Amino acid sequence: DYLARVLGERFAGARSMRALSLGCGTGHRELDLARSGAFGRIDAVDRSRSRIEYARHRAREAGLGDAIAYAAGDAESFESPEGAYDLVLCEQFLHHVARLEAMLERVRGLMKPGGLFLFNEFVGPSRFQWTARQLDAVNELLGELPERYRVRWKSGTVKRAVHRPGRLAMALYDPTEAVRSAEIVPLVRETFEIVEIRGYGGSVLQLLFSDIASNFLSKDPETRKHLERCFAFEDGLLQRGELPHDFAVGLCGRR
Repeated sequence: DYLARVLGERFAGARSMRALSLGCGTGHRELDLARSGAFGRIDAVDRSRSRIEYARHRAREAGLGDAIAYAAGDAESFESPEGAYDLVLCEQFLHHVARLEAMLERVRGLMKPGGLFLFNEFVGPSRFQWTARQLDAVNELLGELPERYRVRWKSGTVKRAVHRPGRLAMALYDPTEAVRSAEIVPLVRETFEIVEIRGYGGSVLQLLFSDIASNFLSKDPETRKHLERCFAFEDGLLQRGELPHDFAVGLCGRR
């Protein structure tokens, strides 16, 4: 797990550190931070009040309610002290931000000298404008799967092809979804000192398994065989440089 690795390598033996989690959702990462013992205070913000209430409830159940301060609000504009945090965490949040430059500058300003910025994000094509090579690869693999593995879990229809969504449809469905996702890594490189950025694929598998992943839950040999072939197919494309990674984890320092 990327967070466990960073905690073990960068915060082992630390105490009374301060962390901030932006777009925290239901709060499971903050529990990991609190359990590490490295952080005396963890601030976390998300605009969904229901998710914040759920996160607070889970923290209290775990006996960690005093260590984590959850707040409902806009992660782009909430009040927080400058230069206060040893760690700022963004997990699947930045790809919903339109004002990326301002958000990244704000993150940098919130970090202490020597502080770290850790992100785990979708960094693929903005607005899901999949490349022609991606679509060719996905549809080639999809066509080789037996039909029983291609039945959509909601509708019961058979998934026969993956298409690039229309930009208008994307904006109507969710105006924030992948709004500038392809620009995240270049802008992070401009704003921070890069410690490490690691891609972890998803360029084929996300599109392939969308709506049909539940068909692969069985542990029988045939299902395992199909899964392994799908994994190897994407790995090969990534290793040969035919496709970039659509998901990445990055660790950065304050410039």
